[in-house]
Amino acid sequence: MAHERARVNKDRGGRATLTTPLLCGGHTTTITIGATTAVAIPTAPLSGRKGLYVTNNSANTLHLASTIPECLKAPEHFEDRFDCTKKVLKWTKAALGTNEYYASTPAGGDPGLTEPKQMYGYLTGSTIALLSNGTFTALTDHQWDWGADPTATFNTVYIADATGDPDASEAIVLLAYTLLPTTTVGTQIASLGSLWIDADSTVIILAIGSSTNTYTTTWEWR
Repeated sequence: MAHERARVNKDRGGRATLTTPLLCGGHTTTITIGATTAVAIPTAPLSGRKGLYVTNNSANTLHLASTIPECLKAPEHFEDRFDCTKKVLKWTKAALGTNEYYASTPAGGDPGLTEPKQMYGYLTGSTIALLSNGTFTALTDHQWDWGADPTATFNTVYIADATGDPDASEAIVLLAYTLLPTTTVGTQIASLGSLWIDADSTVIILAIGSSTNTYTTTWEWR
């Protein structure tokens, strides 16, 4: 199955030509979305995706958003292939908690981060997923929180990683999302409506429903 999107180009003589790129193959995912917390749709983007078609299969309104995250930790040149703003940070072991590390400037100062609403990334493997928000000083492995260590004078992001200092691993990715769709803010898809989104596999689409049990189907195309 394929999906075609037309594009009009002009040659040197000013004549218009029609190009219809072919998007082949796809993957369908159906998700039930609530009205409390924004979630990624789909949970994990299809590798090599060129776009996705979102349908609201419920009687509620669907609110979508895709914002550029702050990249708090990633391999070199990660931002060149992922739409994000990379921060230059140092990770220091916290005075409290077990295997907890906090973000600072390379000199150990306040990095000036905005408190995240959600964190995505991976500390093991290669699939970017939602990271659980825990309680500062009592984080379990791969959880995160926002707070101030007794040895620091500023609020910042904390991450728990049983494998050790995040600075020592080039494989770790941490993406902080500070803006999320709400039940009143975001691109709306009305009941039984649909929307095509040009978004490759590096873009996370976040969604929330105007009420509980908002049923959504996404078709991703390569």
